[in-house]
Amino acid sequence: MLAPASRLLWVVFLLVVPALTLAGTDSDAVIFVVILLLALTAALGWDAYRLGESLEQVRVSAESPVSLYKDRLGVLALSVVLPASLREAETALDLPGSFVLVAAEGTRFSVRPESRGEFAVRRAFVSAGSAWGFWRRHDEKSLTLVVKVFPDLSKDPASRKLFSTLQQGQRVQRLIGRGREVERLREYAAGDSFDEVYWKATARRGAPVSKVFQVERTQDIYAVVDGSRLGNRNQALERFVTASLLLAVAAEKSSDHFGLLTFTDKVQQFVRAAHGKGHFHRCREAIFALQPSSVSPDFAELFAFVNLRIRKRALLFFLTDLSDPLLAETFSRDAVTVTRRHVVMVDQIADAGDRPLFSGALPESESDVQARLAGHLQWAKLRELERSLRHIGVRMQLLKPEMASAELIGQYRTVKQRQLL
Repeated sequence: MLAPASRLLWVVFLLVVPALTLAGTDSDAVIFVVILLLALTAALGWDAYRLGESLEQVRVSAESPVSLYKDRLGVLALSVVLPASLREAETALDLPGSFVLVAAEGTRFSVRPESRGEFAVRRAFVSAGSAWGFWRRHDEKSLTLVVKVFPDLSKDPASRKLFSTLQQGQRVQRLIGRGREVERLREYAAGDSFDEVYWKATARRGAPVSKVFQVERTQDIYAVVDGSRLGNRNQALERFVTASLLLAVAAEKSSDHFGLLTFTDKVQQFVRAAHGKGHFHRCREAIFALQPSSVSPDFAELFAFVNLRIRKRALLFFLTDLSDPLLAETFSRDAVTVTRRHVVMVDQIADAGDRPLFSGALPESESDVQARLAGHLQWAKLRELERSLRHIGVRMQLLKPEMASAELIGQYRTVKQRQLL
């Protein structure tokens, strides 16, 4: 787009307008005015042509991909190469709708992304003035810039203890229960239970022999995240993504292996349990762009995949929503195949209205009473579902929205302490 600059407007006002006025009042000056206007038109055309040629030689690029964090200020920087005929130019970016432009200084743009995911910036705009200052032109340049917006873990309350430098010293943690693997055998001692007696060695030696179990130090932990339509309720998926990554940090600090599985009506991403900084980055890359889809989850296919790909006994956190009775029934029926080998935990974001009828403040209107009744019925259904899942070896818990990560990590540490895995 070519636009006149202020200098051209002044030239028209101070030169062209008086010349046309003179030509209208003095017929002898018409030829002079025509020559003047032709010369001015040629000069303006030449100035505009040179500006267009210069802008076509401008090259705009950027380092890609760029990593930013949701709701945190970040910088997008462009590299602009100008030809010798162009002294300076202004740049702008065609930012995605979820990006807020905070400040722009030359080729550096301070932005604040309001949603996580992967975004592409395809266009940049270059604006420059002509050599003689008569024109200003705006050109569009193609650009390949991929921006990855990750969740900001530092804003979650659970991150304060995980990332605190004051918590890095070794601490003694009392373990409850016993491990599952036999470390050695010893002579029977008073107080040993019958399930600790190794009957084959007892028969061979003719004296009672007990098994000594060892504490498992390295275990497999998996976060199974539901990315179906259920993720739209209570911003569940946003909280599950943050909680999964913080669970990965907690597992790394406990020397455990962390794995990740995302699913909708089919399995989307699977990262086998491992540890290390590079593995955390792989997990973050696999989940940061996950968005709720419009399909319902297929638990039968999910559990079939888990049985096929996760052979070693592991702690599985299913981060989903079982408020739908039909989906809850499907989950209960198909989860039996997994609970025989793994420790299964189900976590759901609690709705503020799902609570016992006579709890909280008194209702203020008839609509509040109806909402309380609906919330109580839903709460009763979830309690019944929790009891039915407990019978097949699945533990279910409703997570408070603002404390979802902290409560999830608390469950992991409880299982770790009680050696349930």
